[in-house]
Amino acid sequence: MMTIKSILRKKRDGEELNNEEIGSFIKSLIIGEVSDAQLGAMMMAIYINGLTEAETTHFTKYMINSGSTLSWPDEWIGRVVDKHSTGGVGDKISFSLIAVLTACSDVKIPMISGRSLGITGGTLDKLESIPGFKVGLTPSEILEGLRKNGCVLCGQTDDIVPADRLMYACRDETETVTNRNLINASIISKKAAEGLNALVLDVKFGAASTLGDVLEARVAAEDMVRAAHNVGIKARAFLTEMNDPIGRMVGNGLEIRETVEFLRWEDAGERTPDLLELVLTLGSHMLQMTNQVSSFSEGEQIIRQSLASKKALKAFENMLAFQGVPAEVAADLCEGKYDAVLPKATTTVVHHNGDHGYVARIDAAVIGHLVLELGGGRLKKTDKIDHAVGFELLKVVGDQVTLGDPWIVIHHNEPLSGSFVSRVQASLTTTKAISVRRNRVLEVVSQPGDEINPFH
Repeated sequence: MMTIKSILRKKRDGEELNNEEIGSFIKSLIIGEVSDAQLGAMMMAIYINGLTEAETTHFTKYMINSGSTLSWPDEWIGRVVDKHSTGGVGDKISFSLIAVLTACSDVKIPMISGRSLGITGGTLDKLESIPGFKVGLTPSEILEGLRKNGCVLCGQTDDIVPADRLMYACRDETETVTNRNLINASIISKKAAEGLNALVLDVKFGAASTLGDVLEARVAAEDMVRAAHNVGIKARAFLTEMNDPIGRMVGNGLEIRETVEFLRWEDAGERTPDLLELVLTLGSHMLQMTNQVSSFSEGEQIIRQSLASKKALKAFENMLAFQGVPAEVAADLCEGKYDAVLPKATTTVVHHNGDHGYVARIDAAVIGHLVLELGGGRLKKTDKIDHAVGFELLKVVGDQVTLGDPWIVIHHNEPLSGSFVSRVQASLTTTKAISVRRNRVLEVVSQPGDEINPFH
């Protein structure tokens, strides 16, 4: 007779669970028949023994069906797409990406995002820097937002993939969060519950990533692409470098400001070439995967046009207004009235460079931890967020610097210690040799039969 104990015993001993056993466990979990101790035992058994590809697929499918799933009109089939990032420092790509894509095409993007934990900034926390922005939407509101604007950017509803919510809370308590199989099942189940046809995965490697080096990131990318394929989602994963902060601003409200500056397209491409690279590369693939364009070059061209024409900026403003931001506030923000709309730190300090040369690196991991210390992130879910604090980079990798040049602005609300300032300076590495900005995107991982050479 199959029981929760027999299922646990089997996984504890390193045996493979079958479809029926995994289904029984997830169904019992949802109706409250799995105790906290039993759930913790299962998470630890999986952490120690891992899951086979078949087990991961079974877990993913039962997690998807553990609650409600989003469904769309038949005429949208093939056009529903989303993007997921494994998290980084200064990662504000999603905001610009959904704006340019809905401005230049007929895609539908039901982007369900999360909050910050550790040095990884949270999409929802950044959006809540904008007065009135509503991250909690019902399924009917999500549908209305897609009909009206082509996109929403919101949090996970209580009835979407409830099994994942229960399992993640337990993984957090039992130090089993880092198991790659459970991470993949968690990510893909939530994206599949959105009713997606296509998915782009931004898989980061480097000092400020959760995955470490490029080899580990490549394995993770292959696993996620395979997991998506096994539940019927077309997916591509991009390996992107995360040693230096993305763009020039790090911190919740500051990253919203940089997003609007980018969408206003006033020298934004020159000032933040890495942000432009990621938007063009990921965006052109999302357009091609949903049959909106026939080539990546065509995709990049219409994205640039949506930026230059300010259509992308207007799409961003429309999304803000739909999700609760007063129309006049959304308009002011998109007109560049940042101080009137976004939270502002009480103090800013400009830090100066101590040598001649070229910027070789700005350590994103150090900057991310320093933002945490300023109050701009959280170490546990109950921590409060200070939306005003962060860093503004006046110099980035490849820029020439001379002795005494201002290179970074610290936005803070509490006094800074000498140690804090020293660590800010230590995050900067300069070299006498000319330093060249590296491309963020290293390679793409695709599903069998998905020919995408060259990828950008």
